[in-house]
Amino acid sequence: MRLRVPIASIAGPCLAAWLACPALAAAGLDATAPPPASSPAPSAAPTAGAAGGVAPRPGEEIDPLGALLAKMSAVNPGVRSYEAAITVNVVMRTFPYLRPTLTGHVYWEHPDRSAVVFDTLPGLAGEFKKIYPHIDAPSRWESIYRVTLLAPFQVRLVPRKHGRVDHADVRVNPDGTIASMHWYYNDGGDVSMHQSFATIDGHRLVSGQRIRVELPSYKGDIQAAFSDYKVNVSIPESVFTPS
Repeated sequence: MRLRVPIASIAGPCLAAWLACPALAAAGLDATAPPPASSPAPSAAPTAGAAGGVAPRPGEEIDPLGALLAKMSAVNPGVRSYEAAITVNVVMRTFPYLRPTLTGHVYWEHPDRSAVVFDTLPGLAGEFKKIYPHIDAPSRWESIYRVTLLAPFQVRLVPRKHGRVDHADVRVNPDGTIASMHWYYNDGGDVSMHQSFATIDGHRLVSGQRIRVELPSYKGDIQAAFSDYKVNVSIPESVFTPS
C-alpha cells in the first residue's frame, strides 16, 4: 500500500528547502499552523542584491537581507521538477516508542508543489507526517513572515499570521542553500533540522536531513536520506492528490 503525503519543499533552493523542504510541512509544524523531508525547492532567478543576485547600480545602497533572500531564491534555477528516493529512520521518544524505517519517493514541481509517497506502513507514515517539518520557498518568506537579518547568513522568521510557531531561526550556507532551521513554538516546544547537500548534474540538492522534535506531546528523532534523483522529469498529477 502506498501513502501520499503532501509536503512543502524540501530539496530545492531549500527542498523549500525538502526535500524545501525534506521541506516542517505536515505535523502541523508549519509556521502558520501546527510544524516538520525538507524539499528545498528550486526557485526563480535572483531579483536583487549583491550576494549572488543582480549587482547594485553605482551609488545604490546594498540591502543585505534582500541580497541574501535573492541568493537563496536563485539556487537551482534550472530545476523545474524532480523525484528522488527517500529512506527515513524514525525514533519515537514518546509512546508508542517505535523505531520504524520508511521508504518511498519525494516529488517536487515548480513553482511549489511537493509530495512524499511512502511504499509501505501507512499507519507509521501517518505518524511520521506529524513530526516532519514544512519549509516554504525563500522567495515567499517576506509575504508569510516578518524577516529579520540576525547575522550575514542567519535570519529570523516571525509568522505574520498567529499560529503554533512563535518564530524560526534559519542558518544559510554561503551558496544560498539552507543549512539548518530551528522552529520555536508558543507551547514551549521546538523542532530543529540540519541539512546536507550534494551536487547532482550541476544542481545543489538535499542528500540528508537530521530532525529533532521536542514538543510537549511528541518527541522524536528523524534521519532522512535522499538518493537516485531524477531532475526535470514529468510527474503524474495523481502524485499530488492526497489519498
